[in-house]
Amino acid sequence: MDTLGVGGRLSAKLFIEEGHQVEFGTLSVDTLLTDDETWREVKPEAIVGGFDAVLQSHFLTEDGQLVHSEALHRELKAGRSVLR
Repeated sequence: MDTLGVGGRLSAKLFIEEGHQVEFGTLSVDTLLTDDETWREVKPEAIVGGFDAVLQSHFLTEDGQLVHSEALHRELKAGRSVLR
């Protein structure tokens, strides 16, 4: 539960991580947005915070912190874009 496991290479143009366990062989993402500073050990240029730059505002608090993850997941499962 709440674990993303990729046996080989995890690749994406934009990877948004918000507190879940992620396991992968290698990481190949252009932009990594996270709320966890420790990701900088894996990808030094990871953006910690900054969700407000890419996500629609109704998923965020006023200070740009991701808070409505259930709503975010519902939109994604329905195939709707959550990006600005």
